[in-house]
Amino acid sequence: MHKMKATDIVVLKKLFKELDGSLEAAYIEALPPQWREIYDNVIFTTKLPIDMVDQMYHLAAGVLYPGAADKYIKFGKRVSEKSFSSVYKIFMRIPTRKFVISRAPAVWQSYHEKGQASIENLTALSGDFVVANYPELPRVLRLVAGGHLVKMLELVGTRNVHVEHLKKNPQEWRWHISWQV
Repeated sequence: MHKMKATDIVVLKKLFKELDGSLEAAYIEALPPQWREIYDNVIFTTKLPIDMVDQMYHLAAGVLYPGAADKYIKFGKRVSEKSFSSVYKIFMRIPTRKFVISRAPAVWQSYHEKGQASIENLTALSGDFVVANYPELPRVLRLVAGGHLVKMLELVGTRNVHVEHLKKNPQEWRWHISWQV
C-alpha cells in the first residue's frame, strides 16, 4: 500500500484546536481505536497508508461539513488555506497564475509516493491537472485534491474557480480546472 505525507492531518488537528472542542472529540470518537494514537502523534513528515488517510479525510469532512454534498472539496480548501500562514498568503499574491499552476505537479510529488502529476491543456482560463499511474488513488483523496486546487488558485487572486474531477480513466486521473480573472 502506498503512503502519503500526513500534512493535512496535522493541519486538521490545528484547525480543531481553533474550533469547538466537541468537533475534535466527535472526530476522535469516529476514528478506529487503533488510529487514535497515530492521530495524536502525527507530524508533518509522517507518512500514512493512503487508505488510512482517505478514511481520516472522510471522517473529518463529515464532522466539519455534515450533510454537505461538496464536503470533500470544502475540506480540501479549508486545510489548504490553513496550511498557509498569513506571510505565505501575502507571497501567494506575487506569482502569476501560470507559475502557481505549473508548481502543482511538484507539490503532488512532495506528498505522494506514487503517481506522475502534470498540467495539460493550459489556457488563460482553464487547464487540466493530471495524475497518471495511480489507479488505486481513493475517491475521497481525489475529491479533496480538487479542494486544494481551488484554494491554490484563489490564493493568487483567481475568482470563481471550478474544479471537475473527471472519472473516466483510473490510469490517468484528471481534474479540469476553470476560472475567471
